[in-house]
Amino acid sequence: MSKSSENLRAEIEALKQQNAELRKQLKAASERENESLSSRALNNIPTPISLKQVDGRYIFVNAIFAERRGMTADEIKGKTSSDLWPDEPTGHMEVRDEELRRTGQSIEVETESLGADGVRRIYRGIKFPVFGENGEILAIGSIHTDITERRQAENALQESDVLFRSIIDNSPTAITFKGLDGRIRIINKRFQEWYGVGQNDVIDKTPREIFAGDYGAAFADHDRDVLERGIASERESPVRFADGTEHILSITRFPVFTGDGALAGVGAINVDITD
Repeated sequence: MSKSSENLRAEIEALKQQNAELRKQLKAASERENESLSSRALNNIPTPISLKQVDGRYIFVNAIFAERRGMTADEIKGKTSSDLWPDEPTGHMEVRDEELRRTGQSIEVETESLGADGVRRIYRGIKFPVFGENGEILAIGSIHTDITERRQAENALQESDVLFRSIIDNSPTAITFKGLDGRIRIINKRFQEWYGVGQNDVIDKTPREIFAGDYGAAFADHDRDVLERGIASERESPVRFADGTEHILSITRFPVFTGDGALAGVGAINVDITD
């Protein structure tokens, strides 16, 4: 083989090596760019997202996660949950992580934590495993949604329901509410006492199913009249209570509307005007 041929082969081999190295650099650059794009995308999502090694140390958190902790993402990397929440119990987090490592299954979670701003928030989210090419768990990811305002609204609604029930159950009048289908949705204690019925005897039934004869028919007709006209109406009606006594009631029925103005049903207030 001539010296010129050897030189040519050497040059070709060098070019192959350079080409391979260039491809390797381009692949690494592309992976870094993709990782950078992914990080920028996750940092614009307004819900806390994190990624932990299987030993519990954080390797990634997005911007809102870091903001809620009052730290930078770099400051959080390498730390554990107990490092981030030193004044709060974090054992439940470790138990869930262990369960995920053991089962390899995603877990729905609800947590409560104190933020760097001093506000205690409630989160509902999911923890999920991140698998390697061979099926091993490489990391544990989590995405949490702040449900604090929703929970506060639910609690406020529950408290409002308790107050509403306390008010109507202490009223000396019998109070009912029926839906558009004519079925009873709400009765108070006075109604139960007068007619000797319980909630299970009345709820989701119509007046005709509860009161025999003309009583049920008259109540249903009055309800229908109020729904059709859309205005309150008052009538006097003779009724017989559960103890067999006869009474005269002044019954005011009125349309009930939802918050957006849609007709929801008929309310009724029954006042005993027997002399």
